[in-house]
Amino acid sequence: MIIFSSLFLIFQATAEDTVSFLSTSSELTLEGHAGLKLMNGDGNCYIGVFNSSYPFGINCRDYYPLYIDDSRRVHFGADVLTEADLKFSQKLVLSNYDQWGLYHYDTFEGVEADGWSNKTITECSGIRMLGGYCQYSAGTTWKEFTGIREHSLIRLRATWHFIDEWKGETGYIEIGTTSETSVVWSLTYDVAYSKNPIDICGDSTTGEGKFAVPIDILIPHDSSELLVIFGSTLEEQPCDKSWGISGLEIYIRG
Repeated sequence: MIIFSSLFLIFQATAEDTVSFLSTSSELTLEGHAGLKLMNGDGNCYIGVFNSSYPFGINCRDYYPLYIDDSRRVHFGADVLTEADLKFSQKLVLSNYDQWGLYHYDTFEGVEADGWSNKTITECSGIRMLGGYCQYSAGTTWKEFTGIREHSLIRLRATWHFIDEWKGETGYIEIGTTSETSVVWSLTYDVAYSKNPIDICGDSTTGEGKFAVPIDILIPHDSSELLVIFGSTLEEQPCDKSWGISGLEIYIRG
């Protein structure tokens, strides 16, 4: 461990010199292609200034895992930084506060939505969604998540899409377990209250006044099981009015 305190250090050296020092009251200075050489057995690395192409960086046996070029751009050459994943097997804690962990993310890019009671995926105006035009209307679609690690809060984010001529009906979300759920979000929409709605999706004769509504809800939840239900109070056929869900994210914390 290297500890820097308010006591400044000074010495001068050229590259490849081995320098020993205690302390004085000024600054640390290295001249030439200068750097600090870190040695451990047969391995060694330099931290410092090398040449005009690599004004500052880390060099380990002619390999540069990190360097700053003459345009002040930072380059990472280590595979662990450019190709590997950063994974946390448990929760992440920063400054004694539990951080939100992304448990589930779905952009609905596949042919079918894995695990949902109604697996239909469609695309409208370039947006991939669960359900969509001529697909979801009356009723619900649901999915159960199991084996969730210990937590105390659930956060759900998504976008709800109202498609075609809604007339005061409501879209809603329920969250809970297979034994008990609660409505945690709902929104009523009537196209008649939208001024000059623009056709975005579905029937070209009907515009959408609330085509994309962001959802961001947080609720207490500590079960290893989670049941998510999307539904509406529509009664018409799905080609008359419909809805969909895009960009589903589920986070846990605690």
